[in-house]
Amino acid sequence: RRIDPNKTWGILKGEIETLEHDKVFYEIIVILFSASLLIFCGYLLRVDEIPLIELIKNPGNSTKFFYMREEALKILKMTRIEKYLFQWLRSLFIPFGIIGSLFLYSSYKKMKYKFLFISFFVFGITINMLTLEKSPIASIFLSIAAYIFLKREKVRPSLIILLIFVTLSGPLLISYFLFIDREDVFKVILWSYINRIFVIPAEVLFYYFQYFPETHEFLLGRSTQLFSWMFTEGLFNVSNYVSKLWWKMPNTTGLANANYLGTYWANFGWYGTIIFT
Repeated sequence: RRIDPNKTWGILKGEIETLEHDKVFYEIIVILFSASLLIFCGYLLRVDEIPLIELIKNPGNSTKFFYMREEALKILKMTRIEKYLFQWLRSLFIPFGIIGSLFLYSSYKKMKYKFLFISFFVFGITINMLTLEKSPIASIFLSIAAYIFLKREKVRPSLIILLIFVTLSGPLLISYFLFIDREDVFKVILWSYINRIFVIPAEVLFYYFQYFPETHEFLLGRSTQLFSWMFTEGLFNVSNYVSKLWWKMPNTTGLANANYLGTYWANFGWYGTIIFT
C-alpha cells in the first residue's frame, strides 16, 4: 500500500499517551523488582567470592579474573532453575524494569517513579558488573540509549556519539582495572576492543558452522533461554563447547559466543537462521 508521508510524520511527532493502566504497570514493575531481589539473594548464597569486589580490592591480573568470572557463573554449583532465573534476571528482568520505570517517570514526573527507576538502575548496574562480564553492563546503557534515541524528535550526530561512549564506558572501566598492571594498558585495551568488535565475532561464527552438525548434532533449542527449560539436561553452554574445540583444550572453560546466526544454526540449522532472522 502507498505510504502517506504526512500521516507517517504525524506518528513521529506524536506525544506518548498516558493510560489508566499505567498504575497497574507500576505495580508489575515493583513485583518484578522484588522477585529480582530474591533471585539475587539466592545467587549470593551460592557464590564464595564476587569477582567485582576482588577486582576493586586488587586490580590487575586479567588471567586470574578470567577464571573468577567463569567460577562466578558458569561452573558455580547452582541448580538448573537457579541458573535459568539468574540468566533471565540479567538479560530481561533488569533491562525491562529499568526502561519501564524510566518511561513512567518521564511520563508522570512523580517521585515514586523516580525512586523506582533509580533503585532498578543501581540494582541492575550492581548485578551486571558482579561477574566482570562486559556485555551485560553494556546492555543496560544500550537499552537506555535506545529509549532516548526513540523519544527524540531530532537526533544529532553528537547525541549518537555521546550514547555510544556512555554505552562503552562500563566495559572500558572494567577493562582498565583488569589490565591496570600492564605498562601499555591503554594500547592493550584499544587493540583488544578492535579485535573483539571486528575480528573475533566473524572468526567464532565460522566455527559454529564448522562444528554443527559435524561434531555435535543440532541442539534443538537446548542452548537458548527460550527452549532450554523443556530439556531435562538443562541449558547447553554452546559457547563453552565451541571454545573447547576451537582452542583444542577439552578440559578448559571459555567463552566463544557468536551472534544469533551461530546460536540458531547450532540449534536448528537452516530453519533456525531463516526463521529467527
